Amino acid sequence: MVVGSVRADKRGIGGPREIDPLVGVAPHIIALHDRDRLLVDDGGAYLSDLRHHIVADHCECVPGVGDVVGDQDPRGLEINESQWGRKDHRELEPLAAPRVVLDVHDVEILDAEGIRKRSGDEKSTAGDRQDQVGLESVVGDHEGQILRCTSIQRPRQYFEVFHGLRSYTTATARHEGVAVGTVYAMSEWEHANAPDPQTNGHRRIEPAIHPGSVLPTRPERTAAGRAGRLRARRSSHGEWSRPSGGPGPIEILSAQNENRYQDLIPLRWGRMVASPFTFFRGSAAVMASDLAGSPDSGLTVQACGDAHLQNFGLFASPERNLLFDVNDFDETLPGPWEWDVKRLAASVVLAGRSAGLSEVDSASATYRCVASYRAWMAVYAQMSQLDLWYSRVDIDAILAIVSGQSRKSGQRLATKARKRTTIQAVGKLTEVVDGQLRIVDDPPLVDHIAEADSHEGVVQIVDHYRETLNDDRRHLFDRFELVDTARKVVGVGSVGTHCHIALCSADPTDTDPLLLQVKEATRSVLEPYMAPSLFSNHGQRVVVGQRLMQAASDLFLGWTSLGDRQFYVRQLRDMKGSVDLTAVQSDALGDYASICGWTLARSHARTGDPVAIASYLGGGDSFDRALVSFAQLYADQAEADHALLRAAIDSGRLEAHEGI
Repeated sequence: MVVGSVRADKRGIGGPREIDPLVGVAPHIIALHDRDRLLVDDGGAYLSDLRHHIVADHCECVPGVGDVVGDQDPRGLEINESQWGRKDHRELEPLAAPRVVLDVHDVEILDAEGIRKRSGDEKSTAGDRQDQVGLESVVGDHEGQILRCTSIQRPRQYFEVFHGLRSYTTATARHEGVAVGTVYAMSEWEHANAPDPQTNGHRRIEPAIHPGSVLPTRPERTAAGRAGRLRARRSSHGEWSRPSGGPGPIEILSAQNENRYQDLIPLRWGRMVASPFTFFRGSAAVMASDLAGSPDSGLTVQACGDAHLQNFGLFASPERNLLFDVNDFDETLPGPWEWDVKRLAASVVLAGRSAGLSEVDSASATYRCVASYRAWMAVYAQMSQLDLWYSRVDIDAILAIVSGQSRKSGQRLATKARKRTTIQAVGKLTEVVDGQLRIVDDPPLVDHIAEADSHEGVVQIVDHYRETLNDDRRHLFDRFELVDTARKVVGVGSVGTHCHIALCSADPTDTDPLLLQVKEATRSVLEPYMAPSLFSNHGQRVVVGQRLMQAASDLFLGWTSLGDRQFYVRQLRDMKGSVDLTAVQSDALGDYASICGWTLARSHARTGDPVAIASYLGGGDSFDRALVSFAQLYADQAEADHALLRAAIDSGRLEAHEGI
């Protein structure tokens, strides 16, 4: 019976809820009790079939597709198949599979014919939203008989996201110990911008695959990825505009300068203003602010936080193999995988524009980057956990898939990287003074600063940091003694942070040197929008994130603190090589971007759920095309922000030392 529009009875818990069962045992539909809005799908049935499998108690309307009154025989429901979605719920607009949307207070689960209802004493109960979605449900069999009330085991939570966003939870319904279907619930709180008081306004990131002893099956992981499309349509990633009301880019960047070496701040501005691309490289905090509230699938990984093209490169593994990987982890934190991919895609467009490439060529390279990420994620989704963990991207694998100029450039880069060793760095950065090696001053980039505690502070850092090394590496480290220290400027966005180099030697004649980089670690730019780091020391956060994401990490990687500052330590130079994108050609940019997409997919697959992410991405290029659109929009924004910095410098409001 179809009636006019009627307000839904909003007696459910916590606000609107949507459920996408994606049931693996068709034609059963499993739903949960006491939810205001249910999105029900049996995994591919037609609407004409669905209407025979649903009974809604206390139901007052079917938003977007028709209206029904509760306690109706499911075979009598009339559904207008021509109406889809609602303007205020974009996730319900044209969906890949037919779905029925009901405003309900209770849902029965019936057999294939929908001829019976459960008895009155078999009532479902709604569980706490943080622990369980529902405790009980009724599952029908193929013979048209209603089975007894079947307990749903503790849900396998893939993730829960708060801060006014949505959360998914999964549960497996079982009868006599046999799984008969899976429930996927997504909640959306009524006040979209209100932080959740239980999480202090932050997202609570759960483990990527499972939170405890219950391992989800591959079909469940696949279904979780599909469910992510309800939370964020893949095409929605192509839409972007800067949120209104927040601080501007200059304000965000200036706030980072407060605890840095103040004499280096003009150098930071000078490096950032060189081009829109260099501005982008130094403004990870701005982009994190811009992405807050943007659509994401809810699937989390150990995010890099600053995954632009120049933060990938070659380096030596402890086994002396030349690997290609992400190489900057200052901002790493668990978060949405989409944020890293978006930052990488935007950097491709900006690098192309900076090199004078056409918009078509830049877009093509961006498409190749994202398509590579998607394709390799599908490959990693099929690997065993051990094979995935052992996988790596090395120079031989890269040279095997590129040709022409890209192959020649790769060979030259590899040759150059193999020469960039500690011995080479010592030859460039040191000299012999009174018979001993000393670091050469080259202010403002390298200098022995006048602060009385500078050298003594680095001595303490190096001494304390050794405790975080593994026993075998500490044994090696103890063969060296500290000879000299100096402040050294690095990067673009890091300029002004407390960064030093420490010259060590294992031989009285200084012929057996070791150069360490001591770099300050501050709060990740992602942290204002995610859950706080699990680590009280941000140096440890960086080190753990690096070890998770990289195929192999530096032999001397460790962390410590000094006073209220935290640091991580690594070798300064160990066969490191990076691609010069200044005058990159279109084909070479596309090759390099696709390799970076491959590398990022491997890092995300190690720390997230590749099966779920690959399922979300799918086999088509909807996400790829959306990211090209986003990257172009965000590149435009970065150019506008760069113009603001240029104007602030030209007007005298900000001091900049350019060309250094």
